[in-house]
Amino acid sequence: MKSQITRIAFCLILAALLLTGSAWAFPSGKLMAQIPFSFYAVDRLMPAGTYLITIVNNGFAVKIQRQDSADFTFVVTMPNSNPRISGDFLTFHRYGADNFLREIQSADLAIGRSLSKAHKEKELAATYAKSDSKDQRLAGPVQVTVPLKGE
Repeated sequence: MKSQITRIAFCLILAALLLTGSAWAFPSGKLMAQIPFSFYAVDRLMPAGTYLITIVNNGFAVKIQRQDSADFTFVVTMPNSNPRISGDFLTFHRYGADNFLREIQSADLAIGRSLSKAHKEKELAATYAKSDSKDQRLAGPVQVTVPLKGE
């Protein structure tokens, strides 16, 4: 029941952001990325491929769509904690074979946005934190960047 209420609230907030976006004078933009691995966009697993990243409402919402498919997801983002925006790229956290989209940066669009952690990433981070292994692969996430280019 609580999960359903949370999902409904999330959908209502996302709809409000998308519907009011045309009334605000925020820049929108489209970027493309060739992502050579599967990844999680918050809690949605996306396959490897070429993706169209559509920035909505100055990045408060982002549509992530595989170029050769009608399949897509919307994610709500937060301002990046690092105000320095240089270059156009996606940042992923990699735990073993699992990749999690964490940031979207575009100097061209003056956008620096972060995504919330997926439930699976939180679980993996907790597992890695408890590990007393000296193996660097188990020390925490590896940061992976993928370049973005204008559509």
